[in-house]
Amino acid sequence: MTGIRVDPYTYAARVSGPAMTLRSPFLFVAALLLLGPFVPVARADEPIVLIAFGDSITEGYGDTSSLGGGYTKRLDRWIDQSGHNCRVDNHGVGGETSSQGLSRVDSVLAEGGDFFLLMEGTNDISHRTGIESIRFNLNEMATRAEALGMVAVHATPIPRIPTALVDADNTATAALAATLRQVAADLNRGLVDNFAVFEGLPGLFDNYYYLPPGNTDPVGHPNTDGYMQIAGTFLETLLPLLDAPRIQIIPPDGGTEAGALTSFGIGGIGSFTRVEWTFGDGGFTVTMAPGDLSTFYLYLEPGTYTVSVRGFTAQGAVSVDTATVEVTGNAAIWPSRTSLLPVVVESNDGLLVSDLTLVNGGAFFAIAEVEFLPEVRYDVTPPVRRFLLNPQTTITLKGVLPFFFGIGSGRGALKVEMSCASPGALGTLVATALVHAASDPTSSNGAAVHQVSSLGWSSSSRELLEIPYSAAAPPSFVLANLDASAGIVRVDLFDATSAFIGSAVLDLGAGASRVRALPDLFRGLETREAPFQALFGASTVRYSVATVSSNPTTGRVEVESDEP
Repeated sequence: MTGIRVDPYTYAARVSGPAMTLRSPFLFVAALLLLGPFVPVARADEPIVLIAFGDSITEGYGDTSSLGGGYTKRLDRWIDQSGHNCRVDNHGVGGETSSQGLSRVDSVLAEGGDFFLLMEGTNDISHRTGIESIRFNLNEMATRAEALGMVAVHATPIPRIPTALVDADNTATAALAATLRQVAADLNRGLVDNFAVFEGLPGLFDNYYYLPPGNTDPVGHPNTDGYMQIAGTFLETLLPLLDAPRIQIIPPDGGTEAGALTSFGIGGIGSFTRVEWTFGDGGFTVTMAPGDLSTFYLYLEPGTYTVSVRGFTAQGAVSVDTATVEVTGNAAIWPSRTSLLPVVVESNDGLLVSDLTLVNGGAFFAIAEVEFLPEVRYDVTPPVRRFLLNPQTTITLKGVLPFFFGIGSGRGALKVEMSCASPGALGTLVATALVHAASDPTSSNGAAVHQVSSLGWSSSSRELLEIPYSAAAPPSFVLANLDASAGIVRVDLFDATSAFIGSAVLDLGAGASRVRALPDLFRGLETREAPFQALFGASTVRYSVATVSSNPTTGRVEVESDEP
């Protein structure tokens, strides 16, 4: 690929992933088997490998048939009958939690495979683990599989039996299923919705669940008929994915040099509507049909990088490929400027989202490196993302946290480092965020968040004036620590008459944010006259302060930040 595409591009609104629900797997399989003798498609020498990863339900506990093996053996057989040369490898471990799965998944992925079928989390519920922690572990496993060029498919858990020791009413299990549906939609992954299928089955627990001697099962496992249902649900999701055209990266001829534009092409261009590219150094981009699905990138450092693509068809099928690129030469030392966007949010209830806009108004190529400073520390630090900015280009990243950091919910700040080959062009590079209600398609009621340059970062006192207050929609303080050491920030709050309300002290971790609602810090605010005034002071660390509030009735979001 020798051409260089330099047209401005804008990321589209979020595209729903291949989330499918099968209400009658038996009927689907019956129809499949009644089609008569299968005409196999052309088969390669090596089968497509599907890694089935999970707990005792993946392992097959409760399957008393002569075939045994739970859903995986039936899925293996039915996929083979459909004309695909596949092998389903069972890596289920009874009693495993998602954190235990995360600790062993790398060794399983190292064996190699093409699809990663992930069904886990019900044992976490037995241990009363929070849904957010389960989501993080499952997403991390899927992300690691995708980094190796595999197609990740999430599966929701089946309902727990009425005599379950924990979550017998399936409140937490339903919440986990809903979370996985959202993750699959946000990150364009396949979804096998076992929970929805089982909910609709007549005589569910009498007909589709295994009853062990003594009725000692504390969770609930499928019987043979239940496993056939699960296998059929997997089958309907997987067949379109297996039928997808195979994408292939066309790497640059002869490698590339640091600081030089490098073009990447793909095979199967006519079959895909959307292609996601990652470049091994945090770089990320998306190309969309009907435009050119190829792309280009610029590495600043020499080294060996793994480039990966995920291609999506109009039917929701996914194909992946990876390639290795050797970058030679000397590191490109570009002048840079760092700024902070003090508020970014993706709320737990999905009502608030944040978009990021990056502008290159100059005549030179630029790179934006974006880092999320979260309120809550994750077990694995969110990745730092890089975006190549064409000259005279504006990029809008819709839903920046889930789409580009893999975070379904989170609050904090974004640190943005903009680099350019020309020092004089740094002033043409601008980053802004927009916090808005997910139900606000035009973001007309959203709040713009402007960048705070590192030139103004300090530990000096800050002041926020005219803070509105409503008991129905109370604002929250958002504080970000810009240093690599922990610190303390004190806040004094005053009402509209300048009467002192109270003081609070907030601990800030290194390179982290802290978000606290005003009623959690100060009592009796509904009796005080608004708007309020807040004065901040830090011990030693450089920090930023802002407030964010959203009105659930009007959908309006307001952000106020101090810009020294």
